[in-house]
Amino acid sequence: DKEEDLLIIGPSNAPIFDEMGGTFGIGLKHDLINNILWALWAGGGFDDIDTSEILNTLNQDQRLQELDLKIVSIETGTPPVMMPGSSNSDVIFGVGEINLIAEMILPNLELIDGQPSITEATESLTIIVSTFLPANIELDSDENKLLFTFINEDIQAEVEIKSSINTQAMDDLKHIIGDIISGLMKDKITDFPPLPIPTIPIGDPDIGIPEGSALKLTNGQLNNTEGYFKIIGEMFGVEN
Repeated sequence: DKEEDLLIIGPSNAPIFDEMGGTFGIGLKHDLINNILWALWAGGGFDDIDTSEILNTLNQDQRLQELDLKIVSIETGTPPVMMPGSSNSDVIFGVGEINLIAEMILPNLELIDGQPSITEATESLTIIVSTFLPANIELDSDENKLLFTFINEDIQAEVEIKSSINTQAMDDLKHIIGDIISGLMKDKITDFPPLPIPTIPIGDPDIGIPEGSALKLTNGQLNNTEGYFKIIGEMFGVEN
């Protein structure tokens, strides 16, 4: 169940801007992104995702057909999260748990009229997939937006299988599912929506500042560190 009081909270130390120069700085916590993602997930923002293409791709894979396995449903268990990046990326988005409910036909040895006989039995499996999507971040200083670009070739998937079966077939299945899901992500993933840098309203007709006036960041620069996006630049007054 989705916990209504769940928040994603990281370190609360204030960002330091001295080393970046500029006359104005904005610190946006990484947790801001995570709480936006959580709010979308908890509010049903991901409920309308069409999983039929994923099911079809999985079930049409010849490797799964050779294992006599069929995926019957897909469920999502946790919201996506943004994590620290690696040597090749600024951040990593984790998508999972994705739960694949599957049925696998296995040979079953039993006695029929006192004679050993091989029949077929259906085993239910829960396949848990977690995917990791590396991304780089840049600041569009003209539009004052943070841009997230996924590094599709580095997308990975980790697979866990809950089953009473412990055979080589399960190890093979992990590899196959991971290969299919990571391939789908590489083909279908789109860039994260741009995150606008907020302006600061200053409009006050009583002191001669027109209604709708605001301070806007100009000549912005971005530094991603210590749990924050640190953005510095100059401030410029604008009228909306």
